[in-house]
Formats: sequence, C-alpha cells, structure tokens
Amino acid sequence: MILATNPMFGWMDNGVGFYFFTLPIRWYAICIITGAVLALLASNYRAHKRGLPRDVFNSLFLIAFPAGIIGARIWYVIATWPGPGGNYEYTTNFWNVFKIWEGGLAIQGGAIGGVLAGILFLIFRRKGWDVLDALDCAIPTILIGQIIGRWGNYVNQEVYGLAVSEQAWGFLGIINQRMYIYSPSDSSTLYRAPLFFLEAIMNVGGYFFITRIIPICFSKFYKTGDQAFSYFIWYGLIRMVLEPLRDTQFNMGADTPQAAATNNMQAMWMGLVFVIAGIVAIVANHLIRAKIDQRKSHSTNSN
Repeated sequence: MILATNPMFGWMDNGVGFYFFTLPIRWYAICIITGAVLALLASNYRAHKRGLPRDVFNSLFLIAFPAGIIGARIWYVIATWPGPGGNYEYTTNFWNVFKIWEGGLAIQGGAIGGVLAGILFLIFRRKGWDVLDALDCAIPTILIGQIIGRWGNYVNQEVYGLAVSEQAWGFLGIINQRMYIYSPSDSSTLYRAPLFFLEAIMNVGGYFFITRIIPICFSKFYKTGDQAFSYFIWYGLIRMVLEPLRDTQFNMGADTPQAAATNNMQAMWMGLVFVIAGIVAIVANHLIRAKIDQRKSHSTNSN
C-alpha cells in the first residue's frame, strides 16, 4: 500500500516495513541496527567510566557487528539445512543462503561470531588493552542489542509462543494486536504468548544483574572478566526457560512435529552448554588469576 499523499514513502501491506522510493526498509533490520548502536554506546560509556576514551569501541564495532551478522546467519543456515521446514531452498539455489534480509538470524551464532571477532581485534590491534577488562565493558551490552532486536520478531510475527489467553497479557494494550496469529493449517486465529516481550524483560533484568549486582554483591571475590562470562550463563538460562514455550514451528530445522520436539530439546541442551561454559570460564578465570597472584607474591617475597 503506497501512500497517495507522498509518492516517496509508503507502508508495506503486512506492516513489516515501509518503502522509501522503491527501496524496502524493514522494521526488523531497523531493530537489529538500533540495538547494535545502543550496545556500542553503552560499551563506550562503560569503558569511559574506567578512564578510556569515549569512542574506544568504535573501531572494534566495525569488525564485531558484521562478524556477528555473519555468525548469526551461519548458525541459522547450519541448523535449518537444507532449508527452513525442510524445503531444500539452500540446495536448490545456494544464493538463498545469503538472503539475510528475508530473516533467519540465530542469536547464538551472532554472539559467538561478534565476540570472537572482538577478541581477535583486541589481541592483534589493541595490544595495550586488558582483553578481559574490554570484554567486561562490551559483552554484557549484547543484552541491550537483544532487547531491541527481539522487537523485530514481534513486527515480523515470528518466534512467538504457544496459544494462550490474552487476559494474562491485557496490560500490553495495543501491542497485543500483532500477537493474534492466523494458522493456515486449521484456519484459526489465536493469541500467542509474546516471547519477544518475555525475553526483553529478562534481558533488562540480566543486564542490571550482571553489571550492577555481581560487582557489588561479590566485590570481595569479583575478578575482571566475570561480567563477560556471566552473559553466557544468563543467555543459556533464558534459552532453557523460553524454549519450551516457543511454538515448535520456529525450532530451527523443524520440518516435522517429531523433528520440532527433538530440536526443542536440542535448543534446551544448547542453553545448558552456554551455562556450563560460562561457569567453567569464571572458575578458570579465578583459578588462573589466583595462581598469577601467588607467583607475584612469591617473587616479591623472594626479592
């Protein structure tokens, strides 16, 4: 539907975006980019509070953000091969693998790809930085990006939950309009649990827990790097809580009900892997630092 009053601008009929001249602009992309920019600003702010320049992460962002997009797409493609719903769209036309503008990004791959690229950038291009200190400033802010990015799922009417009563979600007001989802299989329109909202709220709590509560409550035992590793624990817990509530058609690689149920369990196990990896990283961080401090103390006493 093109607005007659302005030939340069028009809304898409399904509400997922708008046209600028003939260029389609999707709200999903706007949400992803906005979330990434806000995460960058938060990272710079956190670094500045530690005495670093306000734009300290700008160069790293130019590497980590596209690496995160690539990682998110690679994870999604691998998980849905040979195509979402088993439709073989990747094998029949390999170019479909690169069509990220049509959706299909996995946060797990995005986090891993962005973090790995950031670490490599710090090691090879910012040799004077404390890598763990930099990661503490940046990695928790990924939650901010996820908070905004999940609204893209809302606009696209995807990755929603099971059918529930709207009464429990009446406080969402006008937001509920897009949570009524039409199902072509039985021609029904049912209200679906707004998982995007649940995850956004949990990520808000997670950000303040990691960046505020952990350093304060565990100040005696806190070590640089704990905030960064705690992100992976929090992310894994969220996946373990929300995956059972997700509509099974959005389980990656779910082309049959049996595969959907299996992949739901796989997603929960993957969440557990993130939790365990975060815990192991924190424990290793403390043990290694304790060993280093012990050696320094022994060397000082010897002199």
